[in-house]
Amino acid sequence: QTILVGKTATFDVEVNNPTGATYQWFKNGTAIAGATSSTYTTPATVAADDGAKFKAEVTAGAEMVASQEATLTVVDLAAPIAPQLCYDFNDGAVPAGAEIGGTYLEGATPVAFVDVVGGVNNGGVLKLTTSENSQAGGFRSPLIQEGAQLLEFTLAADVLAGNGTATPADGFSMNIANDVPITAAGDAENGGGTGISIAFDTYDNGGGEAPSIDVRYKGQVVAVKLVPLALVNSGDYLQVLLRVKENGLLDLAVGDTIVYRNLEVPGYA
Repeated sequence: QTILVGKTATFDVEVNNPTGATYQWFKNGTAIAGATSSTYTTPATVAADDGAKFKAEVTAGAEMVASQEATLTVVDLAAPIAPQLCYDFNDGAVPAGAEIGGTYLEGATPVAFVDVVGGVNNGGVLKLTTSENSQAGGFRSPLIQEGAQLLEFTLAADVLAGNGTATPADGFSMNIANDVPITAAGDAENGGGTGISIAFDTYDNGGGEAPSIDVRYKGQVVAVKLVPLALVNSGDYLQVLLRVKENGLLDLAVGDTIVYRNLEVPGYA
């Protein structure tokens, strides 16, 4: 089982005849106090739990059977504690140095814009588009460290996509580069700029290429992973966590789902 650090993991065991059976769970060979049911849920995990092994011993009468060990993988990926850039949009204003823009049909809602309601816990929110057709919106933050080379970073964002048509289109992207356009030309969900792009594609054009979450670097596709539509178009806020290390290994999680782990980005290191 693979989970994000800070989350819990649940293990369960089944027996053919549970009548009179008793249970004891073990972690790394040591009995866990109070873990005496057929299901065991860990406390919130820490990085040190990575690689821990769990098993259950089931006793029925004079017989005792031990389950196979299950190994827990904990991915140490979390939001930065002291980020260099942090936006909550609660003041209803575009952050200093940032830019927004978009295209929309005449008479439709102008996008993009900052709203003081509708965000997490009904707080402020950046709305790139609304649930209307033929919109494209974008947000560009100011450069970090005046555009100095960015070798390693972690990005966290609470993202809501959904609540539109039954067959949503087309998606969105997150882009990290020093030449990111406010709105990407062409298929905006594929991203823009010459850095890292994470493309959340919600619409299948007939080739079976979506729904998917794709990784691009310098405009070239690094990886494509098909995902359930609910992961990229849930209609609820999900936290997106993206980390790229100096050695070019990329981790990406959406909500509790780990989409990529230690994905090598060619040419990054």
